[in-house]
Amino acid sequence: MRPTSVPYRIFRKAYRYLLRKKTAIKVGKELNLDIVLLNRINPEYGDWFVHPCVRFIPEGFAGHKWWMVVTPYPNSSSIYENPILYCGDGETEIPPTDWKMVAVVQDTHPEGGYNADGNIYFDDQKLWIIWKENDTNNTQKESGYRVIMGCSYDGKSFSKPQVFAHNPDNKSMYLAAPVLYKVGNDIKMLGVYSPVMGDNEPGKQKIPRSIAVFGLNGNDFTNVPFLLESIAKQNYYNGFDFWHIDCFKGNKKHYCLVTPESGKEILLGESEDGLSYHFFKTPLLHENGRQRVPYMYKPSGVLIGDKFHLFYPSKLKDQKRVHIFCTTVSFSSLLDKLQ
Repeated sequence: MRPTSVPYRIFRKAYRYLLRKKTAIKVGKELNLDIVLLNRINPEYGDWFVHPCVRFIPEGFAGHKWWMVVTPYPNSSSIYENPILYCGDGETEIPPTDWKMVAVVQDTHPEGGYNADGNIYFDDQKLWIIWKENDTNNTQKESGYRVIMGCSYDGKSFSKPQVFAHNPDNKSMYLAAPVLYKVGNDIKMLGVYSPVMGDNEPGKQKIPRSIAVFGLNGNDFTNVPFLLESIAKQNYYNGFDFWHIDCFKGNKKHYCLVTPESGKEILLGESEDGLSYHFFKTPLLHENGRQRVPYMYKPSGVLIGDKFHLFYPSKLKDQKRVHIFCTTVSFSSLLDKLQ
């Protein structure tokens, strides 16, 4: 008979706690994304949000310093996986808890397909918003399985979406999670480079994912689409294979946040050139960590001074909803924990 004494139960609980994976940060605050307004537009958007991309604009833009794009993902259905733009209700360096919906950037495609992996870039005059489109009318027009689409927002209206990058090779390359990012003086588009599923069939050597680097002629957005320049190899531990990325700068270095397709953990990478990253093995958060956070499907990071703000989705206790959370830590102390 299994022992059921109080000391045994305490020992078992402590033992299970010790078995959990070591993580570097704690669970943060839940954000209020004003979903009532969104669901008035379409109740099918539900109460499930992933793919946050958050940007802090110190000088402000259109009356706000904090901006975020997310995508609904109701019940894991990609049909309504559209980029939604929010602005933060607060004008300090502290991430706001309350966020106001601005608009649906790209609505659902009636003929099928989906939009995902939204990303924001501010060029001192406009917000540029890009996303991956998969199996939509746009991809069919471009004779590809997927394309990166994008548009600008001037604080009043959105430009017409257009192709920002083509999937270079539909037979062997899967492009996802695009990031507009300045490396040196040049605007780059980084995306997850992945072999198509057939290349990873049983019996075939698995090709690790890397980062595809795209350049923009003259750093001028009138010259889109971005063109593929190189594939930058990454350094991460065996058994991990990233799926989503976001980038930020600090301490005269570049940093990258990644998650696997399962969304079970978040890793931080460090780089000198902004293209090839070394990823610390200790995760920031893990689904089986001492701070249990289920389903972290794409994170985003903002670094202001030494304050690092990590934004990520997580399932609520009812397991029926996914909301966006924010954890704030000292970045220098975080790096010490990861070494």
